[in-house]
Amino acid sequence: MSAIQPNVQQPVSEEMELVRRAKRGDDKAFEELVRRYDRNVFRIAQHITQNREDAEDVVQDAFLKAYGNLAQFQEQSKFYTWLVRIAVNEALMRLRRRRPERMVSLDEDVKTEDDSLPREVADWSPNPEQMYNQGELRDILTRTIQGLPAGFPSSVGHQEAHKTSTCRRTYRVRR
Repeated sequence: MSAIQPNVQQPVSEEMELVRRAKRGDDKAFEELVRRYDRNVFRIAQHITQNREDAEDVVQDAFLKAYGNLAQFQEQSKFYTWLVRIAVNEALMRLRRRRPERMVSLDEDVKTEDDSLPREVADWSPNPEQMYNQGELRDILTRTIQGLPAGFPSSVGHQEAHKTSTCRRTYRVRR
């Protein structure tokens, strides 16, 4: 028995045969690939974009890119896998483009159907109740710190008091 195995080629899948024909310029073969996969690619694109029109555009762009780059397809994976990767990338790019940086001038009025109104800006400073609560908390912390035994490091209490006021300011700004 020979130690060298003869090079037995695997049968070419129907999908790969269509891809090879499309690479050689057979448009009908590529049309068949489109027919096979357009619904699945559409579902994936719609799931990502959450928008029918964007999903349709993604499918079209994905197939156009696949067709234009067919020569670069190395046939080491299924065509469908390659196509889905292209479609996912296209859908994600569409999402990025859909979310433009939204900047609003504070000087511009808000336009309504009938009129325009001055833009109201929320006041994030603490209201009287919040100021009272912060003062009470500060007083409680101060009394507690002063009541600590003499050997207890006083800096710990000051750090905690500082953290509390800093935390409240940070929360107020991030809200």
